[in-house]
Amino acid sequence: MNNKGFSMIELLGVIVIIGILFAVALPAVTKYIGKTRNRAYDNIYESAYSAAQGKYMNDLQTGNTEYDIRDLYNQGYMDEPIDPSNKGFCDGKVFITEDDSTEVSEYTFKVKLDCTNECRVYYSGKKSKDNGKKISC
Repeated sequence: MNNKGFSMIELLGVIVIIGILFAVALPAVTKYIGKTRNRAYDNIYESAYSAAQGKYMNDLQTGNTEYDIRDLYNQGYMDEPIDPSNKGFCDGKVFITEDDSTEVSEYTFKVKLDCTNECRVYYSGKKSKDNGKKISC
């Protein structure tokens, strides 16, 4: 007898193998997506810091001030910060404080993003090696 096709056992074996491959691949893909999302947030933080630094120096500001990320975007200091989780605008603020206790003034930029509900700090002076460190809001 010349039956063409697959038996039920063979089909079941293929389905089990596909299921095992899917179970192994899913956590790896999820981890990859999470890392990519975190890198996108890192880019938004750094972009907001650079934009605020540029605007602060361009305006010849002194002392403490704050900038809204939406204003920095609207004035052309940064690209649109898109939240990778929901594809909406990632709003927030950048708070700048000046430390003029040293010979050359140093600045601290505290970037708060509403889309992550976290804050990071950036420095213009000697502490700049700590840039991007998470801090409490």
